[in-house]
Amino acid sequence: MIGNILILFILALIAYVWWQQDAFRRRAFGLAREGAARAGARLLDDSVELIRWRLRRVSGTWRVERIYGFEVTATGGERFAGRVMFLGQRVSAVDLDFAVPVVLS
Repeated sequence: MIGNILILFILALIAYVWWQQDAFRRRAFGLAREGAARAGARLLDDSVELIRWRLRRVSGTWRVERIYGFEVTATGGERFAGRVMFLGQRVSAVDLDFAVPVVLS
């Protein structure tokens, strides 16, 4: 009986974490698209990817830091990297780096 409840609890926890991560990914996608449009660039591949997920101590409390990466182009010829950073539930930064092109290997 307790084993079944434990398995059900673990499955519910996995579903909740997946649902929450998907919500952050969708928020990051919208912010990436908006940031690229404001910079006069275009979001490539219509996607963002989770680059880093870690616990970080801020002002004495632990927060989850999520960093999503994406690529943009201003001219259509070169790809540039961008990042959307969350600290806890809040957006901490949307960064577009037009200084160094992404080299595809």
